[in-house]
Parts: sequence; structure tokens; C-alpha cells
Amino acid sequence: MKISKDELWKGIIEELPEHFLQFYFAQYTDAIDFTKPIIFLDAELANISKGIVKGRRIADKLLKVHMKDGLDQWFLVHVEVQSYHDQDLPMRMFTMYYRILDKYRKDVISIAIKAYKGQKVINIYSKKFMGGGVSYKYKVFDIMSMYNSNNYDMRNVFSFILLATYFDIVHKDDEKARFEHKFLLIKQLLSEKSMNSQKIREILNFIKLYLSLNNELYEKQLTNYIIDKTKSKRSMGLNELFDMHLKKEVSKVEKKSLKKGLEQGLEKGLEQGLEKGNEIVICNGFKNNISIEMLANITNTDIKFVKSILIKNKLI
Repeated sequence: MKISKDELWKGIIEELPEHFLQFYFAQYTDAIDFTKPIIFLDAELANISKGIVKGRRIADKLLKVHMKDGLDQWFLVHVEVQSYHDQDLPMRMFTMYYRILDKYRKDVISIAIKAYKGQKVINIYSKKFMGGGVSYKYKVFDIMSMYNSNNYDMRNVFSFILLATYFDIVHKDDEKARFEHKFLLIKQLLSEKSMNSQKIREILNFIKLYLSLNNELYEKQLTNYIIDKTKSKRSMGLNELFDMHLKKEVSKVEKKSLKKGLEQGLEKGLEQGLEKGNEIVICNGFKNNISIEMLANITNTDIKFVKSILIKNKLI
């Protein structure tokens, strides 16, 4: 069963709430008590949002977060991930704000995450009438801004999540670019020494499922790369169940892409099929400006082998 992007976003916020808060509220994290559990008020949010929720938003969450003040003080974080431009967003954010405030009588901070190309998201709702009025400001984070910034701390898993979402948006119809960026994200993630195995597992699954590929040979190369790297770094703690799941994915791809060789029932034919698969990846990748070094890394071969394939196909 295919996992929707809505489920992936909701799931990753629930699995890694501390990193979510540390990314979006970096200047205030010293005031947050992370020793106390962050509580998700999904049922309450469903009741609060009755009558005002519409459209194709990816996810919305309501988090209860404790403060470091020695008292039982806490505040609420309302999150909306928006997948398309909605002119009614300011009104809805304001409505959600005053409904949450009315119910809990606690401080509320709201954030809208813009996960699409297009018009700028307005971050203020204002209304004036006969000398009276109201003005409400909420936080907005545009995922498209990831491209222009070098200030993201990649030790925070939400940098990986947002970049995966960014590449999914900008390379929606470019399979080669999706593959290249997905590979680089996974490679960087598996090289991180500051993350524990659980963080790596969660973000790795998110990248694999969110930044999906239709090309089975590309997926096979990525899956083999993950298996190879996690085997050589057992200290990362990726469990055997996850490894078995990856092996099954490789097996399914191999059976489909090498069907002809399997039907012949010859081991030599199977080996030739695997070599042919690598040859296709190398030739297509080189034509699309992927470097020889990266192609060797992707296909688990060496530079000499890649060059021999390119010479054979008269590409260099």
C-alpha cells in the first residue's frame, strides 16, 4: 500500500517533534523543557477545526509543549503544511488561533509551511471596521527558500526532510534529477556521525518514500547502496528487519528488470543482466551530466569500470 505524503508529514512530525521545534523555533529552544513529553492533541484539533478545514493541505498538527520555568507552564504549537495556494489561509489561521486560545487559555504559536511552487504566502490576517479591528501574525516557512540558504544545520533531521520535500516539488517530472538529489541526501545522511540510529531510520524512510522514483534501476542502485553502507557501519544500529525489507525491495526489482535472464535459467544470463543494468545507468547518467566518480559510487563499481562502459558505448 502506498503511503500518502499527508501520512508521511504527520508521521515524521510525531516521530521527531523535538527536532521539528528546534528547527522552526531555534531562538526559543532554551526555554523549552524537552525532558517532558510533547503531546499531540489530534482529537482535540479535529473538533476545533470543524467547519473551517478544506482544500488539499498536506498535514495539520497541534502540539502541547512544556516550558522551563519550574512551574506547570506549557504552550501550544499549531502547524499546517500547505500543498497549494489558498487565499483563505490567513482567515483560517486566525480562526484556528482564536478557537485554540478560547479552548485552552494558553499561549499559541502558529506556523504555516508552504510546500508548493507559486504565490507568496501572506503571514498576517487583519480586519478593520468602524474604528475597530484585529491584526494577527503567524509564522510562515517557504520550503522553496531552502535553495537559497546555506544556513541549515544538517545535523537537524528536519533539514533533510525539508530538502526532500523541496526536491520533490522542483523536480516533479525530472526522474534523473530526483534520483541524483535523493542519492546525495541519503549519502549525506548515512555519513552523519551526530545522529543516532533511530533518527537515521526515520529520516531515511521518509526520503525513500517521499522522494519516490519510477525508474526501478535507479531505486535498485539506491537500495543496494543503503544495504552496503549500513552493513559496513553496524554501529549505526539499523536493525535486521529494516535490512531484510531493503533486500526484498532489491529482489523485486531484480526479478522484474532481469526477467529475460531468469527465464533462461542461466546464472551467466543473470550476471549479464546485472551488468547490463549498470551499463544503462552509467550511460544514461553520463548523458545527463552525472560525473564519472558519482556513477562509480552509485553502481558500486570503480572509475575504471565506468570509463570502460563509456568507451564501449562511444560516449568518451
